Amino acid sequence: MLPVPELIEMEIRPSSSTHPSLGTYKSPGHLFRYSKTLTRTGKNYYDLKAQIPEGSRMSTAAEDLAIQLPYERIGRIVRAAKINLGELEGKDFGYIASALNLDEMGKADLKLILDIEGGELVTDPRMAKPFNDLFARENNGWYAWQWTETGLRVPKGWEDGRSQKDAKGNIYVPRIVLIGDQEVDETPVPEGNGRVVVEWNEVFGIPSLTTNEGDATNQKNHTTHFYLNANPDVDERTGRQDVAVARGSRWHDDVHVRCLSVRARYGRWYADGDVSFRQVQGSVPVIEKLPA
Repeated sequence: MLPVPELIEMEIRPSSSTHPSLGTYKSPGHLFRYSKTLTRTGKNYYDLKAQIPEGSRMSTAAEDLAIQLPYERIGRIVRAAKINLGELEGKDFGYIASALNLDEMGKADLKLILDIEGGELVTDPRMAKPFNDLFARENNGWYAWQWTETGLRVPKGWEDGRSQKDAKGNIYVPRIVLIGDQEVDETPVPEGNGRVVVEWNEVFGIPSLTTNEGDATNQKNHTTHFYLNANPDVDERTGRQDVAVARGSRWHDDVHVRCLSVRARYGRWYADGDVSFRQVQGSVPVIEKLPA
C-alpha cells in the first residue's frame, strides 16, 4: 500500500449545473481532507486503485476544481478593486478582508488560501502550492500529471466523434459522467483542442464553456486549457469508450507560461512514469438530478 501524506481539511460549497434539456444537477457541500502533494505511481487507473490505503481514495475532478477556484475568485476581486498585490503583502487576514471588502464567502476563500500558502496571498492557481507537482516545482523537477476519480463515457449513438452545436454555435458532445465505475448521468462537454476554459461545471469539475486560442489574448488572466478526445478507444475492462478526467500543465504561447490543463484524453488503461493522484479522505457526495 502507498503511504498516507499529510492531509488538509476543506469544505466544498454546494454547487449546481443546469442544462435546458438535461435538467439541473445539484451537489451538496461537504467536508473532505486532501493532500497538497501528489502521490507518484506510474500506474494505470485500475492498478493504482488497488494500492490506495484503506480509508483514503482518489480525488474527483470536482474536488480538485474546488481547490483551484478560491484562488480564481479572490484574484478577480483583487483585479476589480485595482489593488496591487504588493500593497497586501505581509498583511493579516483582517486587513486584507477589509481592503477587498469581502463578504462571508470571500472571507472563507481568503482564509483557505492563507492557510494553504502559509499566510501569503496567492491569487493565481498556477502558483498555488497544491499544484506544485503539476508545474515541476518539487521532486527534482518532476512534471506530474494526475488521475482523478472522474471519467467521461461516450453515450450509445454518439460514437465516431459526433458532436452538436448549441443555439450560440458552441460545439458540444454529450458524455456520461463517471465517478469511479458508477455512471452519474449525462452532461454536455464543450470543445477541447487546448481551448481556454471560461466557465466551469462545478458539480462535475469539468469545463462548461471554452473559447479558442485566439481569444485568449483578450483574457490575460485565464489559467486553464481543456483537451478532449472526442473519439476515444474502447476501454478493455468496460467495453465502452471511456476516458479519465486528468489534470496537468502545458506551455501555451499566448501567455508565455505553463497553464493548468484538464485532459479528458486518455483511457484509464494508460500509464507512464509521470502518473500521479491526490489522496483524499471523506465520502463522495451524492449528486442529485432535478427534472428539466
